[in-house]
Amino acid sequence: MSKTLTYLHGALVAATLALVSMPGKGEEVFEVALKNPAFTEGVDNNGVPVGWSRYAGAGKDQSLEIVDGPEGGKALLIADGDAAAEIGVNQTFPLKESETYRASVQVKAVKGASPAGSYLQFRFLPSNEFAQTGLWSDSTETFLEVSVTATAPAGTKTAMIDIVVASTARP
Repeated sequence: MSKTLTYLHGALVAATLALVSMPGKGEEVFEVALKNPAFTEGVDNNGVPVGWSRYAGAGKDQSLEIVDGPEGGKALLIADGDAAAEIGVNQTFPLKESETYRASVQVKAVKGASPAGSYLQFRFLPSNEFAQTGLWSDSTETFLEVSVTATAPAGTKTAMIDIVVASTARP
């Protein structure tokens, strides 16, 4: 990381987000298309990965940065030096109700930073129901796959994936 922060509430490096359906017996797994899931398409004029939207990020000492990822690819470094504010990225896409989906991301720890409050969240819309898992890795050298699986409730039209470092105020 090229920044010097006196306090780093949370940081993570996430690479290659995959979203797939988890079919019932006899059905095929299929991948749900996301925009720029491996963060290889650069950033927009606001420093947000192309195809993604910034989530929060108005705190002090917060940043999003594209860095080297696994196997020569790219990854997103989310640095949060403000314990009172959240930062991350999200993306919304169409889904079908009553189908089960799994979102997976590769993560690794950032030396000197706590991954506390780092989450992969899968939110179904319009119900606003969600499933989430912590993004935790003990390794600063190797990427570890973390996933969350959930079934879209009745009435689901779209879903949102959030990769976020939450504030300490968040339950």
